[in-house]
Amino acid sequence: MPVDEAGSYLIAVTNETVIPAEMDQFYNAAAPNPLLRLEPINSVDRVVEERFDGTSLFVDNESLVPYFLGDVVLFVSADSGGQTSVTTVDGFTGQQETIVSGGIGSNVEDVALRPDEGFMYGFTVVNAAGAGAPDTTVGNYLRISTGDGSIMNLDAQGNPPDDGVSTFQDDGLGGEVPSDHGMHYDAIVFGRPSPALTGFVVGHRPDNPVPPFPVGTAPVDTDRRNILYQFHIDTGEALSNPQAPDTLSGAATNIVERGILDTLGGPTGLARKLLLAPEATVYDTVADFTTSQITDGLLFYIDDDNIPGTPSFEFEFNGGPEIFYDMDAENGFFLRDGDSFSLDTLNFEFTTGPVFVVTADNGAGLTDG
Repeated sequence: MPVDEAGSYLIAVTNETVIPAEMDQFYNAAAPNPLLRLEPINSVDRVVEERFDGTSLFVDNESLVPYFLGDVVLFVSADSGGQTSVTTVDGFTGQQETIVSGGIGSNVEDVALRPDEGFMYGFTVVNAAGAGAPDTTVGNYLRISTGDGSIMNLDAQGNPPDDGVSTFQDDGLGGEVPSDHGMHYDAIVFGRPSPALTGFVVGHRPDNPVPPFPVGTAPVDTDRRNILYQFHIDTGEALSNPQAPDTLSGAATNIVERGILDTLGGPTGLARKLLLAPEATVYDTVADFTTSQITDGLLFYIDDDNIPGTPSFEFEFNGGPEIFYDMDAENGFFLRDGDSFSLDTLNFEFTTGPVFVVTADNGAGLTDG
Protein backbone atom coordinates (compact mmCIF):
# COMPACT_ATOMS: atom_id res chain seq x y z
CA MET A 1 0.00 0.00 0.00
CA PRO A 2 1.25 3.64 -0.55
CA VAL A 3 2.89 5.10 2.55
CA ASP A 4 2.39 8.79 1.60
CA GLU A 5 0.32 11.02 -0.68
CA ALA A 6 3.02 11.01 -3.38
CA GLY A 7 2.37 7.29 -3.87
CA SER A 8 5.68 6.06 -2.50
CA TYR A 9 5.92 2.41 -1.59
CA LEU A 10 8.09 0.53 0.84
CA ILE A 11 9.00 -3.08 0.18
CA ALA A 12 10.66 -5.51 2.54
CA VAL A 13 12.43 -8.59 1.20
CA THR A 14 13.20 -11.37 3.65
CA ASN A 15 13.83 -15.09 3.50
CA GLU A 16 11.72 -17.72 5.17
CA THR A 17 13.95 -17.90 8.24
CA VAL A 18 13.03 -14.39 9.46
CA ILE A 19 9.29 -14.17 8.66
CA PRO A 20 6.83 -13.74 11.53
CA ALA A 21 5.89 -16.94 13.30
CA GLU A 22 2.19 -16.18 12.55
CA MET A 23 2.90 -16.72 8.83
CA ASP A 24 4.80 -19.94 9.37
CA GLN A 25 1.95 -22.02 7.89
CA PHE A 26 3.12 -21.19 4.35
CA TYR A 27 6.40 -23.03 4.95
CA ASN A 28 5.72 -25.35 7.87
CA ALA A 29 3.06 -28.04 7.90
CA ALA A 30 2.99 -27.93 11.71
CA ALA A 31 2.64 -24.13 12.03
CA PRO A 32 1.69 -22.73 15.44
CA ASN A 33 -1.22 -20.76 13.90
CA PRO A 34 -2.66 -22.61 10.87
CA LEU A 35 -5.80 -20.42 10.81
CA LEU A 36 -4.12 -17.20 9.67
CA ARG A 37 -5.52 -15.87 6.39
CA LEU A 38 -4.12 -13.23 4.02
CA GLU A 39 -6.37 -11.12 1.81
CA PRO A 40 -5.25 -10.56 -1.82
CA ILE A 41 -4.23 -7.03 -2.77
CA ASN A 42 -6.82 -4.94 -4.60
CA SER A 43 -4.60 -4.04 -7.56
CA VAL A 44 -4.95 -7.49 -9.14
CA ASP A 45 -8.15 -8.83 -10.71
CA ARG A 46 -8.44 -12.56 -10.11
CA VAL A 47 -10.93 -14.99 -11.60
CA VAL A 48 -12.25 -15.65 -8.07
CA GLU A 49 -11.49 -13.60 -4.96
CA GLU A 50 -12.46 -14.66 -1.48
CA ARG A 51 -12.19 -11.71 0.88
CA PHE A 52 -13.27 -11.21 4.47
CA ASP A 53 -16.37 -9.34 3.35
CA GLY A 54 -17.44 -11.91 0.74
CA THR A 55 -16.57 -13.60 -2.55
CA SER A 56 -16.38 -11.83 -5.90
CA LEU A 57 -16.19 -13.38 -9.38
CA PHE A 58 -14.29 -11.82 -12.28
CA VAL A 59 -15.91 -14.42 -14.56
CA ASP A 60 -19.53 -15.37 -13.81
CA ASN A 61 -22.33 -17.19 -15.64
CA GLU A 62 -22.94 -14.15 -17.82
CA SER A 63 -19.39 -14.47 -19.18
CA LEU A 64 -19.87 -17.98 -20.56
CA VAL A 65 -19.61 -18.43 -24.34
CA PRO A 66 -21.25 -21.64 -25.66
CA TYR A 67 -18.81 -24.19 -27.12
CA PHE A 68 -19.90 -25.45 -30.54
CA LEU A 69 -18.55 -27.39 -33.51
CA GLY A 70 -16.76 -24.35 -34.96
CA ASP A 71 -14.47 -24.32 -31.91
CA VAL A 72 -13.25 -27.85 -32.70
CA VAL A 73 -9.91 -28.12 -34.52
CA LEU A 74 -10.21 -30.66 -37.32
CA PHE A 75 -6.98 -32.08 -38.78
CA VAL A 76 -7.05 -33.01 -42.47
CA SER A 77 -4.50 -35.16 -44.29
CA ALA A 78 -4.27 -34.90 -48.09
CA ASP A 79 -2.02 -36.01 -50.92
CA SER A 80 0.67 -33.50 -51.84
CA GLY A 81 2.78 -34.81 -54.69
CA GLY A 82 3.61 -38.26 -53.34
CA GLN A 83 3.60 -37.25 -49.68
CA THR A 84 0.96 -36.20 -47.20
CA SER A 85 0.17 -32.65 -46.15
CA VAL A 86 -1.55 -31.80 -42.86
CA THR A 87 -3.83 -28.81 -42.35
CA THR A 88 -6.42 -27.71 -39.81
CA VAL A 89 -9.91 -26.61 -40.77
CA ASP A 90 -12.94 -25.22 -38.99
CA GLY A 91 -14.95 -28.22 -37.79
CA PHE A 92 -18.22 -26.46 -38.68
CA THR A 93 -17.54 -24.68 -41.99
CA GLY A 94 -14.58 -26.71 -43.30
CA GLN A 95 -12.63 -23.52 -43.99
CA GLN A 96 -8.86 -23.98 -43.75
CA GLU A 97 -7.31 -22.33 -40.72
CA THR A 98 -3.64 -23.33 -40.62
CA ILE A 99 -1.08 -25.35 -42.59
CA VAL A 100 0.64 -27.71 -40.17
CA SER A 101 2.92 -29.16 -42.87
CA GLY A 102 2.99 -28.92 -46.64
CA GLY A 103 4.49 -32.41 -46.71
CA ILE A 104 5.54 -34.77 -43.91
CA GLY A 105 8.05 -36.60 -46.13
CA SER A 106 5.96 -39.80 -46.32
CA ASN A 107 2.62 -40.85 -47.75
CA VAL A 108 -0.21 -41.99 -45.47
CA GLU A 109 -3.88 -42.49 -46.30
CA ASP A 110 -5.64 -41.80 -43.00
CA VAL A 111 -4.52 -40.30 -39.68
CA ALA A 112 -5.95 -40.46 -36.15
CA LEU A 113 -5.21 -38.73 -32.85
CA ARG A 114 -4.45 -40.84 -29.80
CA PRO A 115 -6.91 -39.74 -27.11
CA ASP A 116 -4.48 -40.42 -24.27
CA GLU A 117 -1.67 -38.14 -25.55
CA GLY A 118 -2.94 -36.04 -28.48
CA PHE A 119 -0.32 -36.96 -31.12
CA MET A 120 -1.26 -37.94 -34.67
CA TYR A 121 -0.52 -41.37 -36.15
CA GLY A 122 -0.70 -43.01 -39.56
CA PHE A 123 0.71 -45.93 -41.58
CA THR A 124 2.72 -45.39 -44.76
CA VAL A 125 1.52 -46.56 -48.16
CA VAL A 126 3.39 -46.70 -51.48
CA ASN A 127 1.69 -47.02 -54.86
CA ALA A 128 -1.30 -48.54 -53.12
CA ALA A 129 -3.44 -48.73 -56.27
CA GLY A 130 -0.75 -50.30 -58.44
CA ALA A 131 1.68 -53.16 -58.10
CA GLY A 132 2.47 -52.49 -54.45
CA ALA A 133 5.82 -52.21 -52.70
CA PRO A 134 7.96 -54.42 -50.42
CA ASP A 135 6.43 -55.28 -47.05
CA THR A 136 9.10 -53.37 -45.15
CA THR A 137 8.49 -50.07 -46.99
CA VAL A 138 4.75 -49.90 -46.33
CA GLY A 139 2.92 -50.16 -43.03
CA ASN A 140 5.53 -48.00 -41.27
CA TYR A 141 3.97 -46.49 -38.14
CA LEU A 142 4.44 -42.71 -38.00
CA ARG A 143 3.97 -40.48 -34.96
CA ILE A 144 3.26 -37.07 -36.49
CA SER A 145 3.62 -33.80 -34.61
CA THR A 146 0.44 -31.72 -34.66
CA GLY A 147 2.64 -28.62 -34.39
CA ASP A 148 4.84 -28.87 -37.49
CA GLY A 149 4.16 -32.30 -39.04
CA SER A 150 7.58 -33.73 -38.17
CA ILE A 151 7.96 -37.48 -37.59
CA MET A 152 8.68 -38.07 -33.91
CA ASN A 153 9.33 -41.81 -33.58
CA LEU A 154 12.35 -42.44 -35.84
CA ASP A 155 15.16 -44.63 -34.56
CA ALA A 156 18.87 -43.74 -34.60
CA GLN A 157 19.07 -44.66 -38.31
CA GLY A 158 16.04 -42.50 -39.15
CA ASN A 159 13.62 -45.39 -39.65
CA PRO A 160 10.09 -45.58 -38.18
CA PRO A 161 8.72 -48.80 -36.63
CA ASP A 162 6.99 -51.30 -38.94
CA ASP A 163 3.71 -53.16 -38.59
CA GLY A 164 5.47 -56.50 -39.02
CA VAL A 165 2.96 -57.75 -41.61
CA SER A 166 4.32 -60.03 -44.36
CA THR A 167 2.17 -60.86 -47.38
CA PHE A 168 1.85 -64.30 -49.03
CA GLN A 169 -0.10 -65.98 -51.81
CA ASP A 170 -0.78 -69.35 -53.37
CA ASP A 171 1.74 -70.38 -56.02
CA GLY A 172 -1.07 -71.86 -58.11
CA LEU A 173 -0.24 -75.39 -57.01
CA GLY A 174 -1.42 -75.17 -53.40
CA GLY A 175 1.94 -74.06 -52.05
CA GLU A 176 2.87 -70.86 -50.25
CA VAL A 177 5.12 -68.15 -51.71
CA PRO A 178 5.90 -64.65 -50.40
CA SER A 179 4.10 -61.84 -52.19
CA ASP A 180 6.15 -59.03 -50.63
CA HIS A 181 3.96 -56.31 -52.06
CA GLY A 182 2.69 -54.81 -48.80
CA MET A 183 -0.51 -54.27 -46.89
CA HIS A 184 -1.85 -50.79 -47.66
CA TYR A 185 -3.95 -49.22 -44.91
CA ASP A 186 -6.93 -47.02 -45.80
CA ALA A 187 -8.24 -46.17 -42.32
CA ILE A 188 -6.97 -46.02 -38.74
CA VAL A 189 -8.76 -45.54 -35.41
CA PHE A 190 -8.03 -45.78 -31.70
CA GLY A 191 -10.63 -47.16 -29.30
CA ARG A 192 -11.35 -49.06 -26.14
CA PRO A 193 -13.17 -52.35 -26.89
CA SER A 194 -11.73 -53.32 -23.49
CA PRO A 195 -10.42 -51.06 -20.70
CA ALA A 196 -7.04 -50.83 -22.47
CA LEU A 197 -6.65 -48.43 -25.41
CA THR A 198 -5.88 -50.24 -28.67
CA GLY A 199 -5.61 -49.47 -32.38
CA PHE A 200 -7.37 -50.82 -35.47
CA VAL A 201 -6.61 -50.37 -39.17
CA VAL A 202 -8.40 -51.38 -42.36
CA GLY A 203 -6.25 -52.15 -45.40
CA HIS A 204 -6.11 -53.93 -48.72
CA ARG A 205 -3.77 -55.94 -50.91
CA PRO A 206 -2.57 -54.16 -54.12
CA ASP A 207 -5.05 -53.99 -57.00
CA ASN A 208 -2.54 -55.03 -59.68
CA PRO A 209 0.23 -56.99 -57.96
CA VAL A 210 3.31 -58.26 -59.72
CA PRO A 211 3.29 -61.23 -60.04
CA PRO A 212 -0.53 -61.41 -60.17
CA PHE A 213 -2.63 -63.64 -57.95
CA PRO A 214 -3.42 -66.99 -59.60
CA VAL A 215 -7.14 -67.13 -60.37
CA GLY A 216 -9.24 -68.71 -57.62
CA THR A 217 -6.39 -69.01 -55.11
CA ALA A 218 -5.65 -67.43 -51.74
CA PRO A 219 -6.19 -64.67 -51.11
CA VAL A 220 -9.45 -64.75 -53.06
CA ASP A 221 -10.98 -61.53 -54.40
CA THR A 222 -13.31 -60.94 -51.44
CA ASP A 223 -10.44 -61.31 -48.95
CA ARG A 224 -8.13 -58.71 -50.52
CA ARG A 225 -9.95 -55.56 -49.41
CA ASN A 226 -11.36 -54.11 -46.19
CA ILE A 227 -9.03 -56.23 -44.07
CA LEU A 228 -9.23 -55.39 -40.37
CA TYR A 229 -6.14 -55.65 -38.14
CA GLN A 230 -5.52 -54.77 -34.52
CA PHE A 231 -2.19 -53.14 -33.63
CA HIS A 232 -0.16 -52.05 -30.61
CA ILE A 233 -0.63 -48.32 -30.07
CA ASP A 234 3.01 -47.68 -29.08
CA THR A 235 4.89 -49.78 -31.65
CA GLY A 236 2.37 -50.11 -34.51
CA GLU A 237 2.99 -53.87 -34.56
CA ALA A 238 -0.02 -55.83 -35.83
CA LEU A 239 -1.44 -58.38 -33.37
CA SER A 240 -2.84 -61.80 -34.25
CA ASN A 241 -3.24 -63.38 -30.82
CA PRO A 242 -4.88 -65.66 -29.93
CA GLN A 243 -5.22 -67.12 -33.43
CA ALA A 244 -2.36 -69.03 -35.03
CA PRO A 245 -1.12 -67.66 -38.39
CA ASP A 246 -2.29 -69.33 -41.61
CA THR A 247 -0.72 -67.71 -44.66
CA LEU A 248 -2.98 -69.48 -47.16
CA SER A 249 -6.35 -68.42 -45.78
CA GLY A 250 -8.16 -65.13 -45.33
CA ALA A 251 -5.89 -62.19 -46.15
CA ALA A 252 -2.90 -64.56 -46.49
CA THR A 253 -0.54 -62.73 -44.13
CA ASN A 254 1.68 -63.83 -41.26
CA ILE A 255 -0.60 -61.84 -38.92
CA VAL A 256 -4.15 -63.15 -38.59
CA GLU A 257 -6.61 -60.41 -39.43
CA ARG A 258 -9.49 -59.63 -37.05
CA GLY A 259 -11.92 -59.96 -39.93
CA ILE A 260 -12.87 -58.98 -43.46
CA LEU A 261 -15.42 -56.15 -43.60
CA ASP A 262 -18.07 -57.26 -46.09
CA THR A 263 -19.35 -54.12 -47.84
CA LEU A 264 -20.89 -55.75 -50.91
CA GLY A 265 -24.35 -56.50 -49.52
CA GLY A 266 -27.42 -57.40 -51.56
CA PRO A 267 -28.17 -60.66 -53.37
CA THR A 268 -25.32 -60.34 -55.90
CA GLY A 269 -22.64 -59.82 -53.29
CA LEU A 270 -23.75 -62.78 -51.14
CA ALA A 271 -22.95 -60.82 -47.98
CA ARG A 272 -22.39 -63.35 -45.25
CA LYS A 273 -23.84 -61.48 -42.31
CA LEU A 274 -26.36 -59.07 -43.83
CA LEU A 275 -30.08 -59.73 -44.27
CA LEU A 276 -31.98 -57.13 -46.32
CA ALA A 277 -35.74 -56.96 -45.97
CA PRO A 278 -38.53 -54.48 -46.81
CA GLU A 279 -40.52 -52.55 -44.24
CA ALA A 280 -43.00 -54.79 -42.44
CA THR A 281 -45.92 -52.56 -43.47
CA VAL A 282 -46.63 -49.82 -46.02
CA TYR A 283 -49.26 -47.14 -45.42
CA ASP A 284 -51.12 -45.58 -48.34
CA THR A 285 -51.94 -42.02 -47.26
CA VAL A 286 -54.38 -41.48 -50.15
CA ALA A 287 -56.42 -44.63 -49.71
CA ASP A 288 -55.86 -44.68 -45.93
CA PHE A 289 -54.90 -48.33 -46.08
CA THR A 290 -52.06 -50.37 -44.55
CA THR A 291 -50.52 -53.28 -46.48
CA SER A 292 -48.40 -55.96 -44.77
CA GLN A 293 -45.24 -56.82 -46.73
CA ILE A 294 -43.96 -59.37 -44.23
CA THR A 295 -46.81 -61.71 -43.39
CA ASP A 296 -47.25 -64.69 -41.14
CA GLY A 297 -45.95 -67.82 -42.89
CA LEU A 298 -43.69 -65.95 -45.35
CA LEU A 299 -40.63 -68.05 -46.28
CA PHE A 300 -37.09 -67.06 -47.24
CA TYR A 301 -33.93 -69.09 -47.92
CA ILE A 302 -30.22 -68.61 -47.22
CA ASP A 303 -27.49 -70.25 -49.28
CA ASP A 304 -24.77 -70.59 -46.65
CA ASP A 305 -21.97 -72.11 -48.74
CA ASN A 306 -22.71 -70.82 -52.30
CA ILE A 307 -22.16 -74.34 -53.67
CA PRO A 308 -24.62 -75.44 -56.38
CA GLY A 309 -26.65 -78.53 -55.48
CA THR A 310 -26.35 -78.22 -51.71
CA PRO A 311 -29.57 -77.45 -49.80
CA SER A 312 -30.33 -73.97 -48.57
CA PHE A 313 -31.61 -73.14 -45.11
CA GLU A 314 -35.34 -72.38 -44.95
CA PHE A 315 -36.73 -69.75 -42.58
CA GLU A 316 -40.37 -68.87 -41.89
CA PHE A 317 -41.83 -65.74 -40.31
CA ASN A 318 -44.19 -66.53 -37.46
CA GLY A 319 -46.10 -63.30 -36.92
CA GLY A 320 -48.74 -64.67 -34.57
CA PRO A 321 -52.21 -63.08 -34.43
CA GLU A 322 -52.57 -59.84 -36.38
CA ILE A 323 -54.66 -56.98 -35.05
CA PHE A 324 -55.66 -53.97 -37.16
CA TYR A 325 -56.79 -50.85 -35.30
CA ASP A 326 -58.60 -48.25 -37.41
CA MET A 327 -58.31 -44.64 -36.24
CA ASP A 328 -60.17 -41.53 -37.41
CA ALA A 329 -58.80 -38.50 -35.59
CA GLU A 330 -61.10 -36.05 -37.40
CA ASN A 331 -64.14 -37.79 -35.94
CA GLY A 332 -62.59 -38.21 -32.51
CA PHE A 333 -61.70 -41.89 -32.86
CA PHE A 334 -58.04 -42.31 -31.96
CA LEU A 335 -55.88 -44.16 -29.49
CA ARG A 336 -55.81 -42.91 -25.89
CA ASP A 337 -53.88 -43.99 -22.84
CA GLY A 338 -55.98 -46.57 -21.01
CA ASP A 339 -57.95 -47.78 -24.04
CA SER A 340 -58.49 -51.53 -23.90
CA PHE A 341 -59.81 -54.39 -25.98
CA SER A 342 -60.64 -58.05 -25.40
CA LEU A 343 -59.26 -60.93 -27.43
CA ASP A 344 -60.16 -64.55 -26.68
CA THR A 345 -61.46 -63.51 -23.24
CA LEU A 346 -58.14 -61.78 -22.49
CA ASN A 347 -58.13 -58.06 -21.80
CA PHE A 348 -55.40 -55.83 -23.26
CA GLU A 349 -54.78 -52.16 -22.39
CA PHE A 350 -52.75 -49.50 -24.22
CA THR A 351 -50.24 -47.61 -22.11
CA THR A 352 -48.86 -44.60 -23.98
CA GLY A 353 -47.03 -43.02 -21.05
CA PRO A 354 -47.21 -39.30 -20.14
CA VAL A 355 -49.03 -37.14 -22.66
CA PHE A 356 -48.78 -33.36 -23.07
CA VAL A 357 -52.07 -31.73 -24.09
CA VAL A 358 -51.62 -28.54 -26.14
CA THR A 359 -54.85 -26.61 -26.70
CA ALA A 360 -53.41 -23.88 -28.94
CA ASP A 361 -54.56 -23.94 -32.58
CA ASN A 362 -51.05 -23.18 -33.87
CA GLY A 363 -47.66 -21.86 -32.81
CA ALA A 364 -48.97 -18.30 -32.54
CA GLY A 365 -51.06 -19.39 -29.57
CA LEU A 366 -48.01 -20.45 -27.58
CA THR A 367 -46.15 -18.00 -25.35
CA ASP A 368 -42.60 -18.25 -24.10
CA GLY A 369 -42.43 -19.70 -20.58
